[in-house]
Amino acid sequence: MSSSKSHPIQIVAIYITIALSGILTWKYIPMDNEILSFLIADIVMTIVCYVFSLIKKNSSVYDAY
Repeated sequence: MSSSKSHPIQIVAIYITIALSGILTWKYIPMDNEILSFLIADIVMTIVCYVFSLIKKNSSVYDAY
């Protein structure tokens, strides 16, 4: 597969991973306050996105997020 076609596939896989990290955080970190639970899930998703941008050495991973 050429690198121009694999790039969008990698980005989609990264965003699926980001979404799963948020869903799992929201589901498995017990909180009584739903707004706080969503905040923690968003923070986790932001950190995961930042880590992927460091791994790929490309800050455009974070742009669409």
